Amino acid sequence: MSPTGSGPARPLDVARRGTALITGASSGLGTEFAWQLAAVGHDLVIVARRDERLAQLKNELEQVAGITVEVIVADLATADGRAQVVERLRDESAPIGLLVNNAGFGLGQRFIGGSLERENEAIEVMIRAVMELSHAAATAMIPRGRGAILNVSSMVAQTAMGTYAAAKAWVKTFTEALAGELEGTGVTATAVSPGLVRTEFHSASGMKESAWPEFGWLDAEDVVADALAAVRRGAVHTTPSLRYKSLQGIMKLAPRALVRKIGGPKMWERAIGDKSATVSLADLYDVEGVEQNAAERAMFSRIHPADPTEGSWLKDAVGAAVGFTPATLLGRRFERYVQVRFAIEKAWVCEKDNHTWVGETLPWEDPYADLDDEYAPSRNPSDWEETYERRGLNRSQWLALGEYLAAASSPLTVGYWEGYGGFTASDTPPSLVDRVVSLVCGQPPRSRAMLTWAPEGGGDERDEWDAEVAESMRAAALGELPRSLRDGAKLELPDRSHILLTFDDWDALSTYVGWGHFGPWYPNLMWPADRRWALAMDVDSGSVIIGCNEALAERLVADERLYAEAIGVDETALGDIDPGDPTRDPMLEEDDLD
Repeated sequence: MSPTGSGPARPLDVARRGTALITGASSGLGTEFAWQLAAVGHDLVIVARRDERLAQLKNELEQVAGITVEVIVADLATADGRAQVVERLRDESAPIGLLVNNAGFGLGQRFIGGSLERENEAIEVMIRAVMELSHAAATAMIPRGRGAILNVSSMVAQTAMGTYAAAKAWVKTFTEALAGELEGTGVTATAVSPGLVRTEFHSASGMKESAWPEFGWLDAEDVVADALAAVRRGAVHTTPSLRYKSLQGIMKLAPRALVRKIGGPKMWERAIGDKSATVSLADLYDVEGVEQNAAERAMFSRIHPADPTEGSWLKDAVGAAVGFTPATLLGRRFERYVQVRFAIEKAWVCEKDNHTWVGETLPWEDPYADLDDEYAPSRNPSDWEETYERRGLNRSQWLALGEYLAAASSPLTVGYWEGYGGFTASDTPPSLVDRVVSLVCGQPPRSRAMLTWAPEGGGDERDEWDAEVAESMRAAALGELPRSLRDGAKLELPDRSHILLTFDDWDALSTYVGWGHFGPWYPNLMWPADRRWALAMDVDSGSVIIGCNEALAERLVADERLYAEAIGVDETALGDIDPGDPTRDPMLEEDDLD
């Protein structure tokens, strides 16, 4: 692929042809298409999900090639995202002369046991988007009597390597049909079927490049040059490089049984391999463009996506419903079970407003109570009743557990509730930090409460506050798991979906937990590789349930920091709605790792 900012290695010798729209332009073949088209004078409309990469590419293309670049940030997996691009293709005030349907991604998972949501997303991006955008482009181009549509298929369309191969086979067949309909209109349709291309595509999908021989790899600039040459010729299909043209001919003649055996699930399994051993959280952050300093990279390199089958023992154990007993949380496999009570804090409840207040400030003295929104609490003391609320483990309890559960020689499998554990889900509502940063960036805050946080005017005090908010935002960004994990395979339990991670050891887990505020970041499920113990935390209960052997159970119960007690396998555990009893439970105040 062409070096960023330097343009293509071999500019195409063709005349300027107007404006080209490229999907999936933020990386790989899409970026190379942009450079080669820019080199011959095309103005561009570049489309992708990653706005920062698109902005950088736009800046470089305009400076180097002297063209005009329009950016559309859109997720083609969504109807709204596709509609944005369709609208642009229909805009005759700035007509599109070439559509490059390039967007796509490798699923990086087996079909059985993988995420069905991710399979559907692949269909939306690589089939539905190609169809809808091609329809819009062809409809706009035919009256003009000129134009071209280039769809990126793949050599794997000839194989039996899962949904990706099936989608690319659809693209090839669809393009052939489209070309037939367009014959005589002055508009052409071309499909390009590249083989292995050196881009970030494979690493982004968690696939091992070593699964294929070195001679099989092509350079992105050669593939793009071949594809654009085919468009100029009006060819319906092209396969870049002689080696892949030859392979394509052999595969057409080979019995399908042989193709399935050689290019079927076994090849796919070799390609994706053991992702937990080859892909780290640091790697996935790199793919998504999240910057990390040396210390962060070292820490995130100790965290990996877990094999989704790792939690199958727990899925079998809990049966039909998650409940309040050790048996319905961890099954019956352990000798003993221990309950560690969550700490409690003084709280106030207002039934009138359906509002619970926890903190040092009395709710009727709340400085934010004048907010003009639905969450404004009552300022009438008679509306509030004093009570107690369980607030999760505190720092001393976590450290005590670490002394007993740390397993330096055994990695830990950890499960976070999807959408609950910190910033693990893409549909998590805007956080408090999101609100604060909008103020720091000079935009209207989403809540007037934020105005009370910021020092008025400028000066050192405001600078320090801005720096603190910026650091909070950095921690929040690093805490949000990559899209491939959020959308990938999950451990599905009754009423809960968990994202599984593998931590090298307890220290790596504790560092990650300590990255942000302690409460939302602690794991909900945990067990070592040898499964000599297992832990369920805050799963429909106001306590930690630990299954273990008798010796460990006795040590946990004896530690006064934990406030732990033995519990029978079918005994009802402490529930979320238990208000706490200050005469029985200790008032523990250290509730974070700072």
